[in-house]
Amino acid sequence: MHGRGKVVALGALAALLLLGGIGSAVWFLGRDAEPELTEAEITRRNMLQLAQEYYEGEEYQRALDLVDELLIRDASDEEARELREDVLAARREQQLEAERRAEEQLQAARERDDVSEDELRELERIRAEAERSRQEAERLAREAAEDRERARAEADAERERREAEEEQRRREEQERRAEEEAERERLAELEAEEREKEREISRLLEEGERALRRSDHSRARDRFESVLDIDLADDSAERRYHAEALGGLAESTFEEDPDSRTAQSRALDYADDALDLDRDAWRPYFVRGKVHHQRRQFDDALDQFTRASELHTDSAELWYRLGNAQFRVRDFRDARSSYERAVEIDPEFPNAYYNLAIVNLQLGSESRALSALEGAVAAEPDDARAHYRIGRIKASQGELDAAIEAYRTALEHAPDNADYNSRLAAAYYRGGDLRRAETYYSRAIEANPDSGSNNYNLALVKKDRGNPDGAYDAITRALEISPSTPEYLFTLGQIQEERGEIDAAIEAHSDAIGADSGYVSAYVELGRILEEEGLYNEALEFLETAYRIDPDSVELNNNLGKVYRELERYDDAIEHYRIAREGDPNDPVLRYDLAIAYIGAERFSSAEDHLREVLDEDPGFWRAYHRLGEVLVAREDTEGARSVLEDLLARNTEYEDRDEVESILSSL
Repeated sequence: MHGRGKVVALGALAALLLLGGIGSAVWFLGRDAEPELTEAEITRRNMLQLAQEYYEGEEYQRALDLVDELLIRDASDEEARELREDVLAARREQQLEAERRAEEQLQAARERDDVSEDELRELERIRAEAERSRQEAERLAREAAEDRERARAEADAERERREAEEEQRRREEQERRAEEEAERERLAELEAEEREKEREISRLLEEGERALRRSDHSRARDRFESVLDIDLADDSAERRYHAEALGGLAESTFEEDPDSRTAQSRALDYADDALDLDRDAWRPYFVRGKVHHQRRQFDDALDQFTRASELHTDSAELWYRLGNAQFRVRDFRDARSSYERAVEIDPEFPNAYYNLAIVNLQLGSESRALSALEGAVAAEPDDARAHYRIGRIKASQGELDAAIEAYRTALEHAPDNADYNSRLAAAYYRGGDLRRAETYYSRAIEANPDSGSNNYNLALVKKDRGNPDGAYDAITRALEISPSTPEYLFTLGQIQEERGEIDAAIEAHSDAIGADSGYVSAYVELGRILEEEGLYNEALEFLETAYRIDPDSVELNNNLGKVYRELERYDDAIEHYRIAREGDPNDPVLRYDLAIAYIGAERFSSAEDHLREVLDEDPGFWRAYHRLGEVLVAREDTEGARSVLEDLLARNTEYEDRDEVESILSSL
C-alpha cells in the first residue's frame, strides 16, 4: 500500500497545506470536491500524504514525527499504523547499510600502514554507533509489528464483543416481546380483582424506585414492603413481583448505610430471599456485588455483577459497577468495555467517563483517555478530577500551555487541592516560569504542609531563583518530614555550597551516599567539590566508586578526566575524556578538555587534530586558538603557530590572555 522509490514531488505542497492551517486546506481541496470530509479528516489526510512523501524521500524521522502525531490523536488509525511499520522497516534497512559501510571503512583502515590510533578509535566508535542505531531500528520495527498485531487482535475482540452484545440485545428484545405478549394474554384471563392488585403492585414498585433514586430509603422500603403484603392467585406472578420488591429492599437497606456490617448482612438476606423466589431477578445479584465490593471481596463482587449483567443489560450503573470490579482484579480490557457500555447507555455519566479514562491510561492509550475525560467534562463541567487528569496527559505530551489551562480550571473548582497546585507548579517550572512555580508550590504546601516532595520542589525553585537562604529553609523542612531521602540530602548539599558552607555541603553529600550507596550524582558532586578544593586523591576515591556504578556517565567521566589531569595521569585522563566525548559528541568543551589531556601527555599530533575540530564546531572558542598555537610551536610549525595566534588577536581584540599570546608571537 505504501510503496517506495518514487521521487518526492508533492512534499512542499503537502507541507504548505499543513502549515497553512485547516482553513487553507479546505479552500485548496475544494468544498465541492469532497464535501463529506470534516476539517479534521482533511488535516489527517494531508498529514498522511506528507508523511508518505517524506518516507519515499528517505526522510524517515520526519515521516515518523507526523505518523506518531496521528497515532497520538487516534491510536486506532490503521493506515497511519501501517505507514509507521513501513517507515521503521525502511529505516532498519538504512541502518543495516550504514553499519555495513562503517564495518568496511574500519576493515580498510586496519589494513593501512599509516592509520593512527585515534583514527581507528573514531572508526570503531562510528561502527559501534551504527550497530546501536541498527539494533534500535530493529527493536522499533519489531515493536511496531507487535503493536499492529495487538491492535488488530483488540479490534477483532471488540467487534466480536459488540456483535455478541447486539445478538444478546436482539434475543432479549425477542424475549421481552414474547413476555409482553404472554403477559397481555395472562392479564386478559385475570378477573378484575387480580388486575387491580397487579396495577397496585406496579404502582408501588414504581414509587419505590423513585424514592430509591432520591435516596428516600424509608419511603422506598415502605413501598417495597407493601408489595409483599399483596397476594396473587397467579403464583408465578406473585413470586416474580415479590422477588422484585425484595431486591428493592436489599438495595435501599445497603445504600442507606453501606459501611454498616449490619446493613450489609440484612441486604444480603433480602437478596437471598429474592433469589429463592426468582433466580432470574437481576437486582439481588447486583446488591450482592455491591456488598462484596464494599467488603473488598472483589472476585466475589465481579461474579455477582457479571451474573446481574447477563440478566439486565440496560443499567448504566450496573455496567459501571462491573467495570469497577474488573478494574480491581486488574482485568483492564474488560473494565474498559464495561465503562464504554455504561456511557453508551447514559452519556451524562461523569464517573463512568472518568473511570474509562483511568483504565485507558492503565492500558497505555492516552488518546482514548483524553477522549473519555472530555466526555466527563461535557457531562459535568465542574468535575475538577477530569480537568486535572487532562492536565496530566497534556503535560506528558509536552503541551505545557494546555496542561496549565487544565490545571487552572481544576483549581477553580478545588482551590485547596495540594496535588492540583503541585502539578500546576511543576508545569510552570518546566516552562521556565519560576515565579509562578514558587507561588503554586507554596499553595500546595499550605494545603498539605507535611508533603516532603512539595517542600523539596519549592527548595529547587528558590535555588534556581537565586534565593539560597529560602531554598535552605524549604529543604530543611523536607528533611524534617523525610530525613533519609537521598535526593533531599543531595539538594541540601548543593544549597549549602551556594551559601558558602563547603564543609556542610560535603557532609550532606556524604549523608546522601549513606542513604543510597548507588546514588551516582552525590558521588560526582562530592568529587567535584573536593577537586575544586584541591583534594584530588580524595576526589578520585569518590569518582572511581561512582564509575564502577555508572561507567557511561558523561559528567562523571568528564570529572574523572579533570582529576586525572591534575594528578598528571594523562593517559587515564584521555581515556575518560574520550568516554565523556562519546556520550555527548556535540559538546566542544569536552573535545577541548580531551585536547588539553593530549597536550599533557605530549601527544601533540592528536592534540592538534582535536583542537582544530573544536574550532570547526565553535569558531568563537578563543582558548582553543591559544592552545593550538602553543601546540604548533611545540611541533616546530612556526608559520602555522603565527597564523593561528595572529588570527586569534584579529578576531578577538579583547582576548583576556592577549599579553601571553603577544609574548609567544614575539618569540617566533
